[in-house]
Amino acid sequence: MVYNFRLSTIVKKMRDKLGKKEVSNLKDTKNPQIQSVLAVRKKWTILSQFLFWISVSMAFYGSLSILIYFLNLYTVAMIYINHLNEKIIKEYGKA
Repeated sequence: MVYNFRLSTIVKKMRDKLGKKEVSNLKDTKNPQIQSVLAVRKKWTILSQFLFWISVSMAFYGSLSILIYFLNLYTVAMIYINHLNEKIIKEYGKA
């Protein structure tokens, strides 16, 4: 969890350095590497949202061990999304 928090702050600092206006223009870029990473990030974002809502439902209807399992999967998905965000920002900074 500490690793995820630290990675999130690094990505946030990179995003702030790049600027909010430029981050919103990422979808309009023609770079195929950025486009492919954006597509993968979208899939992982949907997966992480799904895992989060399963965790919420398990908090009410499931056991604690199942809740911890899905929260761990959600954390792994968020770490990967942060890595993808870091990769996107670095690639966009090169272009």
